[in-house]
Amino acid sequence: MGKIIKKTDFKSPFTRPELSIQECRLILCKSGAKYSGKEIEEIRILMLNLVEIEYLSFKTKQIAKNEEAKIVPLKTRDASENNFKETG
Repeated sequence: MGKIIKKTDFKSPFTRPELSIQECRLILCKSGAKYSGKEIEEIRILMLNLVEIEYLSFKTKQIAKNEEAKIVPLKTRDASENNFKETG
């Protein structure tokens, strides 16, 4: 079973996107459908929650992938460690 990851484990926290009621109304009613103000607000909340779930799922998969990755430390050499022969 995998490690349980909390929202606070992410380096960049989720910021809810701004989607106004007017923008939702334009999108939802584009094809001629009619929704009440309350329905639009409920759909907006649902969409924002789905976006947050998708974001948290993506970040959780990223963290799991990074934990599985093999990390190869890179050591930088200073000039005194170079044992190159001069050609001439």
